[in-house]
Amino acid sequence: MQSLITERWRKLVWNIPFNGLGIAAAANVAQVLNDVHLQGAARALMAEVIEAASKQGYAIRPDFIDFQIQRSWSMGDYRSSSQVDYEAGREVEVESIWGEPLRQARAAGADTPRLEFLYALLRHLAMHLGKPEGSSSIR
Repeated sequence: MQSLITERWRKLVWNIPFNGLGIAAAANVAQVLNDVHLQGAARALMAEVIEAASKQGYAIRPDFIDFQIQRSWSMGDYRSSSQVDYEAGREVEVESIWGEPLRQARAAGADTPRLEFLYALLRHLAMHLGKPEGSSSIR
């Protein structure tokens, strides 16, 4: 079970920043990587996810960030599934991708201000995605 949860956190190291920035910045993977500020934000979010995992006893080496960035270059103009869903007006899994990891990070005492901001922004965007005021498209 420990390694399964560690693998989930390793997956979130990429999914949280690239899915989130894909929506928030309307940027595909290449655009995130080629923009110094967006790549910096992605790296900072990755570090927060690694810290959150570590605080819960799931070790992910810090050099995993560089590994993820390097492997992402080959993806080119790829848009994450969350970005594709958002742009198509479909539900985005805000709670499972950003909300629950944030809640777990907070409970473990991890410092995740960027994740907190991204979650709030994505929640706001998803709630107002083609919906009348007050309705929600988040799951």
